[in-house]
Amino acid sequence: MSKTKLWGRETIWFDRGVCDLVEQATQALGYSNRKIASGAGHDAQFVASFLPSAMVFVPSVNGKSHCEEELTSYEDCEKGVNVFLRNGDVIVVKIIRVT
Repeated sequence: MSKTKLWGRETIWFDRGVCDLVEQATQALGYSNRKIASGAGHDAQFVASFLPSAMVFVPSVNGKSHCEEELTSYEDCEKGVNVFLRNGDVIVVKIIRVT
């Protein structure tokens, strides 16, 4: 028996500076926050190899994510957008400087 790897992805670490901006934004807005390791594959995971990146997660009702029962309140979605808007311009400038 043999096996052939058809697809894979490597573990990546997001840009520390962008992660710090996300954390600062949540604190400035008075939102709770914590750093998490996500096993889900997202576009940011692939972009992070050539652009400073991070992800903002918002809570799902009953902690259910990536399933039919997933639901996130509009209020929590708004908080996620607010975190991005708080520093989105700084992050974009950082990306432009890299490219």
